[in-house]
Amino acid sequence: MKETNVEAKYNQKDRDRAANSAIANGEDFNFDLWARAVRQQMLAVLRERE
Repeated sequence: MKETNVEAKYNQKDRDRAANSAIANGEDFNFDLWARAVRQQMLAVLRERE
């Protein structure tokens, strides 16, 4: 099932918040969470180009 553009934007904002939360709290930095968020952002950019 393909995401609509509106859904993709909201999902991207959620992923951005998760990444920012992981980065903001340096003591509890979760590299896996950050890496997953970056990967999702990259995939979203690639999908927009299609």
